[in-house]
Amino acid sequence: MTAGPALGVRPALADAELDELSGAARPGRRTDPFGPVLERSTAWITARRGFRPTTAGLLPL
Repeated sequence: MTAGPALGVRPALADAELDELSGAARPGRRTDPFGPVLERSTAWITARRGFRPTTAGLLPL
């Protein structure tokens, strides 16, 4: 049995991570920084599964 996705409320999100997701959903779109959007957002939810490379090594998501 595999674990379900890890849910997060207002987790830290990098522009590169959001740009990758946005690019998968909208090929050919303009790349914009997401920081200003998150600064104006009350909340955001994430659902992550697997591992993601970081400067600290592989971290479970």
